[in-house]
Amino acid sequence: MAMGAASGLSIRLGRLLAEQVGQPFIVVALPEQTVTVAQLRRLVAEQYPRLQSWMEHVLVVAEGRILDSSEAVPVGRSVALLPPQAGG
Repeated sequence: MAMGAASGLSIRLGRLLAEQVGQPFIVVALPEQTVTVAQLRRLVAEQYPRLQSWMEHVLVVAEGRILDSSEAVPVGRSVALLPPQAGG
């Protein structure tokens, strides 16, 4: 792949998110090789409008760890979007 070319990131969705789009995985087109969690949330909202209302609070998990908004998403690794958990 040429430098600067768009690539896709496969993302596993938590059950509630998967129900919104009718599939357990989505592929998000990435305009750059490196994107932050905040950028990924915007891209998902743009490319999958049914998930837009979830993006402000969704957890981005990579390799078993919740990522902060400013962290880079590890492209090529296991990435998941999970709805926040309610509990008491």
